[in-house]
Amino acid sequence: MLAFVPIVVVAEALVPHSHTLLFVLAVLAKVPLAALLSHAAR
Repeated sequence: MLAFVPIVVVAEALVPHSHTLLFVLAVLAKVPLAALLSHAAR
């Protein structure tokens, strides 16, 4: 899932007007990062 981070950047450059796609990809990128941070904070 961490692979979605660069995919969001590339998708934003290729299709900047596709807000729904960018939102979904950003959510998919942030959820695993949040899980890693919560695990590291324990």
